[in-house]
Amino acid sequence: MKRTMLALALILWLAVSMLASIEFIRLTQAPPIPPPERLPTNQAYIRGNGDVEPPTLPIQRIGDDKYVLTATIVNWTIEIQRSNLELDGDGYSISIPLYGEKDSSGQTKSVPPLINMRNCTNISIKNFKFENGPTPISAWNCSHISIINNSITNCRSVYFSSCTRCSILKNVMTKNVFGLYGYTVSHFEIKYNQIRDSSWHAVMLEDLRNSSIIGNVFDNNAGCGICDLGSYNRVIGNEFHNNEQGIVTYVGNNEIHHNNFDNLYADLAVKPPNILDDGKEGNYWSSNSKSEPLIIPSVFIRDTEYNIDNFPRTSPYIFDYQPPVVEIVSPENITYANGNLTLFFSASEEISRATYSLDGNESVALSNGTLVTGLSDGMHNLTVYAEDVFGNEGTSETITFTVSTEAFETSPLVLIAAISIPVAVVSVGLLVYFKKRKH
Repeated sequence: MKRTMLALALILWLAVSMLASIEFIRLTQAPPIPPPERLPTNQAYIRGNGDVEPPTLPIQRIGDDKYVLTATIVNWTIEIQRSNLELDGDGYSISIPLYGEKDSSGQTKSVPPLINMRNCTNISIKNFKFENGPTPISAWNCSHISIINNSITNCRSVYFSSCTRCSILKNVMTKNVFGLYGYTVSHFEIKYNQIRDSSWHAVMLEDLRNSSIIGNVFDNNAGCGICDLGSYNRVIGNEFHNNEQGIVTYVGNNEIHHNNFDNLYADLAVKPPNILDDGKEGNYWSSNSKSEPLIIPSVFIRDTEYNIDNFPRTSPYIFDYQPPVVEIVSPENITYANGNLTLFFSASEEISRATYSLDGNESVALSNGTLVTGLSDGMHNLTVYAEDVFGNEGTSETITFTVSTEAFETSPLVLIAAISIPVAVVSVGLLVYFKKRKH
């Protein structure tokens, strides 16, 4: 009897195993869900030699490096294959009229980016009007890409991947999935944009680092104003209004001040340490008592010695988007006897930080009275940059001066001038200083 039962159990186990194997084979052999069909779009190019292909497209080439649309381009996408150019939409668009159509499986038919760049540098895309389309602009492994003064409505997002030193300036982005989206990006300049009514985050540049986010309006976005902010960024002079959250970041060392926060759930959710004031003023918060329990620590929980706004505003900022007027007081456009000079500048308003660039080199921190030593004989150029408390940067005119130690060594009269000039420079600097103190 036991043998009979054992045999029946064995037969049953084999039968179940066979059925399971058959079903597994059926599953593995089942046809996969096909990717969405692509819309029948045409591919245009700006080739490496500068040619537009096909040449019949309404794109006028001006000189070697400027391209201007003369009409809306319909049912074409453009791949840029050269560096060092400007593509000006002049108010026109690149339009895919069938975007949003469903394929036989119910998926939205895909479309490549309207303007696509790979491995390029120094490209400006400006004055386009993108509406009801796919990704309007994408950049892969690029640097020094500028997206300026475009209107983007009801599209996916401007997309960046593995890009550095790019600028997104004065764009209006409305009702898109994201305003900006991307991965592995750094040293970006995101200034004076309006990003509203996104169906997800306004800015989602994952782990964005060493970048400036200044003077933007993030309004009524379904997600965050800025999501997944990285480290060592400056977030200054922005409006975060009526978003689900203002800023979310899981790392620290960001400078976040002079912003208005007035959002639905949490204004700021960050991991310490972050700097939330400049030692004089911080941010305006819609409520210093609310908190989001799923995001800890929050600036509103205040359960840590870090992430404290020591100087919060009791009323919103009225933002100033005008840069200061900057002038170099000294040196002047003359010849100096030696290569040790003191730098002085003036500005039309209070300055939060200043830098100078000598002979086109990287900018160096500057305060009035900074001494520059060891300048070589010859001609030199100097430019001063000064930033107000809202992050607006003013630039001086570039001045040119000369250092000539040999000429002064051969002339007693010039030697007297060499002694008197530094005294005059210090006097001018002190005069500027005391005038400001009096004001």
